[in-house]
Amino acid sequence: MRISQKRLVLAFTIFSLFIVFFCWILSEMLFKEDVKKTASFSGGIYNHNYTSREDGIWPSFKRHFIMSNVVAERNNNNSNFSGVACASELYLTTCGNPGMAALILMTLDHISLCHNIGGMPTIFWRNCYTVCPRNASVNAWELFFESVNFKIEDQVKKVFCLGNYLGPEAVIQSHLNIKRSTDKNVERKSLLNLSFRHRDVEGFEGIISRRGYHVLAVHIRGTDHGDEMEDGKLPQLMTWIKNAEYHFESLPSPKKIFIASDNSESIRKFISEFGDKVIFTKAHRSYNYEGMDSVHLSNIDHYKLGTEVLVDILLMAKCRHFLHAESSVASLVAYFNPDIYTHFLDHIPKEKYKEADKKVPRKSNSNINLHESDNTYSEMLESYECFKENKAYSVCENMAEGKFIDFVDW
Repeated sequence: MRISQKRLVLAFTIFSLFIVFFCWILSEMLFKEDVKKTASFSGGIYNHNYTSREDGIWPSFKRHFIMSNVVAERNNNNSNFSGVACASELYLTTCGNPGMAALILMTLDHISLCHNIGGMPTIFWRNCYTVCPRNASVNAWELFFESVNFKIEDQVKKVFCLGNYLGPEAVIQSHLNIKRSTDKNVERKSLLNLSFRHRDVEGFEGIISRRGYHVLAVHIRGTDHGDEMEDGKLPQLMTWIKNAEYHFESLPSPKKIFIASDNSESIRKFISEFGDKVIFTKAHRSYNYEGMDSVHLSNIDHYKLGTEVLVDILLMAKCRHFLHAESSVASLVAYFNPDIYTHFLDHIPKEKYKEADKKVPRKSNSNINLHESDNTYSEMLESYECFKENKAYSVCENMAEGKFIDFVDW
């Protein structure tokens, strides 16, 4: 009996020591993870206390990423064509979940930059998660748009591979000391002269233009978009309804509301309020307005989802008035149609509208840079993991080898 008790005490002691050791190991792991997350940024210099990513390329990548300048060059010495090409390769550092609109906005910035240095742009979307096939050898840009200067990277003497979003226009202008185009409309027309690939969209434009309807476009982004809001919450659906009522009342007849949304609850709510005045396209959507079941994070075919988003964007750009909150989709609609009257979602109750200043519809300011970059340390680490995964697909060998250039010096 005494022997059994001793064994029991010994077993309990060993078990207790194991638990203590396990807890110590776990606390050490959590501490190290916390160190990673709390790495600080001060005065343009990132401070970190670990070296797990300190390989041969990381120091150079870090410096160029901080400067929004992950750029490499390729020289085709045997070429007889003295021109310059720019390969837009955002996929090299953008492996998160940027949607179709965000990718297009950043790509348009690359195209604009290339035009400003007298170059010829070409575009590659690979392995970009939300709109690209998992096969990184497929250029997803060509699934949605016609090729831009196909194979130009093999024909010219010099190619610049643009591996990340290069920052606001002012930064680009000061870095390159380039005279900007003075006619923004001419530049925009050339940028948007990218033929949308033929698909089953016959009759879609008729939704907007038929019978001379005056159409209010409404873009409602729900689901996980709440995480991106300042207070972490989505606007109430009734706020959207009240805003839509106010702007819709001011339109002459006949009139309609075209709603584009990532969830069907918003559409159901608008139909319950406006009835047959509401029109929308058939598309994959999440069921609920609030929640984390965002359709762009689902396993639905990325090409189908991207096409649906792009069709809605182009249709909203056909409208005269546009009600929206902050999103890349809203920015792109304003970019495609700089003459559209935009109405930002207002949180004041409808009954107070008349007490407020009479609102004159404001035209979109299409000269404002529409995509801001926030180079946090965690973003830089994620981008570096993305870079290591995709660098082999760059059309510049120097990019794959981590041989970046200071574009400012070109």
